[in-house]
Amino acid sequence: FALFYLRSVAPKNEYTDKVTGKRTKGISTGDIYRGAIPFVCIQIIMVILVIAFPGLVGDSTTKVQNLDNIKMDIQVPTYGDEEIPPPTAEQEPDPAADLQRQLEEQ
Repeated sequence: FALFYLRSVAPKNEYTDKVTGKRTKGISTGDIYRGAIPFVCIQIIMVILVIAFPGLVGDSTTKVQNLDNIKMDIQVPTYGDEEIPPPTAEQEPDPAADLQRQLEEQ
């Protein structure tokens, strides 16, 4: 989309440069697009390189582990000999119910 911005600031017709006094030819939309082709090609080449060699952008020292083969051990913290009970809806305050009660009291 930046090419549209270039079109808005590039002169369409010949003009005289105020600083140098030289006559300069206008720039067509085709000139702007032809000038962008090398940069688009560079971006396409870089995408191909990243797909072919992902280590260029990632940390190659870290190995990805297959989580399907890993045995996981989840430990629940305890207070002394007693396990912490899982939270229930009754233990946690419900702000919506609180607001409903306040509205009903009025």
